[in-house]
Amino acid sequence: MSDQQEYPSRQVVPRNPFKIASLPWQARLYAFAYHGGRRTRSGNLAAALARRAYRFSRRLRLPSTGRFELALPKGGKSIAFDAHNTQFHAIYLPKYRSGYEVETGMLIDTFASETSHFWDIGANWGYFSLHLAAHPEFSGAIHAFEPFPRSHRDLARAVEQAGSRRWSPVMKLPCLTSLDRWG
Repeated sequence: MSDQQEYPSRQVVPRNPFKIASLPWQARLYAFAYHGGRRTRSGNLAAALARRAYRFSRRLRLPSTGRFELALPKGGKSIAFDAHNTQFHAIYLPKYRSGYEVETGMLIDTFASETSHFWDIGANWGYFSLHLAAHPEFSGAIHAFEPFPRSHRDLARAVEQAGSRRWSPVMKLPCLTSLDRWG
């Protein structure tokens, strides 16, 4: 008999339920300005000019709506997003083609079938909440909290477009949203 304790294990494969459908010009400018490869002097100059152009375009607050597809268990949903929230880069930058924070997503997936409630504190636009909602074995409730009003607006819009069956506050906090499993 061994003194070593056995830990439960299960095979988890990385997945990315998000696919960009349309990317607005402002998101493309952001990607180039802050995440483009700059290995030459002219590349650095182009990126610096792009950063200035990007900052100027943000001050103008021009519409910058893109779309992504979310692969839900009962069919995909097309979700519009505001590219002014640069955290949406998690679905459109090339380095995140396999997913954003893949290890975190795999950890969430590991416990998806055993979880009855998921609390996403500091959810921003809801990447991990939507990631879990797209897991075919998850049937619990998701509670997403985002205190920053603009990001909370993005979270509320994404959840609404994903087709939540229930949308109600859990506590009387201005930016706490509870959502159940999407159908």
